[in-house]
Amino acid sequence: MGPGVRKKSKPGQTFYLLALSCILWLCLVTEISGTLQPTVCTKSRKVFNSSWGIITDGPSGSNYTQDSHCEWLIRAQNSSQVITLKFHTMSTECSYDYVFVYDGESFESPLIGSFSGKSQPQQITATSGAMLILLYSDTNYVLDGFRAEFFVTNCPNNCSDHGMCSLHKCYCQGTWGGRDCGLELCPEGCGKDSHRGECKMNRCHCAAGYSGQACSLHRADQTGNK
Repeated sequence: MGPGVRKKSKPGQTFYLLALSCILWLCLVTEISGTLQPTVCTKSRKVFNSSWGIITDGPSGSNYTQDSHCEWLIRAQNSSQVITLKFHTMSTECSYDYVFVYDGESFESPLIGSFSGKSQPQQITATSGAMLILLYSDTNYVLDGFRAEFFVTNCPNNCSDHGMCSLHKCYCQGTWGGRDCGLELCPEGCGKDSHRGECKMNRCHCAAGYSGQACSLHRADQTGNK
C-alpha cells in the first residue's frame, strides 16, 4: 500500500465501535442523572456515600407532608473529611416544623443546627465524617420545605477558593484567613482609595478619625456610631 492511502475499516468493526460509544454514552448519562436527582422525604433514612448531592423534602412547588420524620445521613470516606451543607431554600411552619442537623450518625451526636421558618440558614459543616439531617413536622400546617446541597471535601468549604488544602488543613492566600479561608482580613481594602486606612500585616490600620474592621466608621458620622 502506497503512502497517503488510507486503509478502509471493515463494516463489522465500524458497527462495533459505534455500539460501544453509544453504550458508554448511556452509562455516563445515567450516572449523571442519578447524581442530579434530588432525594425526597419518604419517612425513612436515606444514606449518601457520594461526595456531592441534593437533599430536599420533595419536588419544587410541593409541600412536605404532615407528621413527617425523614432522615438523610451523609457519610464521608473517612473521619478526616469535612461535610458542608448549603441551603438554597427554607420554608417550614415557624416554631413547629424543624430541620435538625447533627455532626455524626445519630441523634446523640452534637446538634449543630436547628432551623425553622422562612429564613435561609447559613452554611453549616460537620467535622466527624458524618452528618445526619432530620425533617420533623407536626400534624398541622405545612409549607414548601427545604432544598440543600452537600459537599464532602478534604478541607472546610474547600478553603473557599482562597487557599490550598494540604493534610486536611487550609493554608490561606493573600489577605484571607479563618479555618476555611473565608474570612477577609482587610475588608474593602481598608478604604485605602478613600484614605480611610491601609492593610498592614493582614490587618486594617485606620487613619485618624476612622475605626472599624474596614475603617468604615468616622467619628463625625452620628448615624453609624449610634
